Amino acid sequence: MSGRRRTGRRRGRQLAGPAATALLAGALLAGCGGGDPADPATSTSAAEEGQEDVDTTAVTTGISDALEARDDVVSASVTYHDDLVGTAKAQATIKVTPGAELPPVMDEAERLVWLSELAPLDSIAVFVTDDADNLRGDDRRVFVGTPQEQQPLVDRWGPRPD
Repeated sequence: MSGRRRTGRRRGRQLAGPAATALLAGALLAGCGGGDPADPATSTSAAEEGQEDVDTTAVTTGISDALEARDDVVSASVTYHDDLVGTAKAQATIKVTPGAELPPVMDEAERLVWLSELAPLDSIAVFVTDDADNLRGDDRRVFVGTPQEQQPLVDRWGPRPD
């Protein structure tokens, strides 16, 4: 005998690691509907599924530009990420002019994201720092995934666009 122990497991019958993951992902995606995007007979657009097709890059760029138009903002970057498993978040990272008040800038970033067409939206994060003093800054994280979490923003800024 070669000194190898038999474990009782059959070889070649189990998929493991990346191969199983790829196979499972392919099967799940195939069952998600929407058809073949290249085939007009089977594809469904976001509008046909009741969702409006939104260019999130254009929306986040518009929010960044609106923030940068303020006299008290040096730079702004807004990102949106929807990981498709229940977490869709927008984040604004802003540098303000030395000594600028932080709360009005944070409020404006929150308002612009809340009233934007970014959807779905489960959370908003705003990070503001002083351009001359990185230790002077503030952050705000707001969860908006449920009606109860959304109500304070609805009261403050109005309802989100449909």
